[in-house]
Amino acid sequence: ISGGAEQLFGKQKQRGVDLFLHRLTIILSVIFFLLMIGISYLGL
Repeated sequence: ISGGAEQLFGKQKQRGVDLFLHRLTIILSVIFFLLMIGISYLGL
């Protein structure tokens, strides 16, 4: 019983890590995009 619960918890934790990395990637890409726009705007 404990093994099954541990496996289920492990899958849930892994899903949480994947979701976190997915959000982090989106946030970093948006920041990079805004930074590039800001640099090109200041360059003009």
